[in-house]
Amino acid sequence: MRLAIVEDDDKVRQQLQTYVLQYFQGRENDVEIRLFADGDEILEDYAADYDLIFLDIQMKRLDGLATAERIRERDEDVYLVFITNLANYA
Repeated sequence: MRLAIVEDDDKVRQQLQTYVLQYFQGRENDVEIRLFADGDEILEDYAADYDLIFLDIQMKRLDGLATAERIRERDEDVYLVFITNLANYA
């Protein structure tokens, strides 16, 4: 399984990666995770080869909602999971 984590807070990004790796530990599925600090970063060389993308809703340069729109233009099949610490989006 190929995953991407798009989160501008380094601590949260690393923590989510740890959780995902713990989840897949001992399971039959292998997991490959790429980390991005902003929506612009994932879009720079986006190829439709991710199975799942975690997107922070609020980021400094390009937020998760705008990033998701651009990803959908290129990839209709990827699963998108939005993450946030903002109560109005939870």
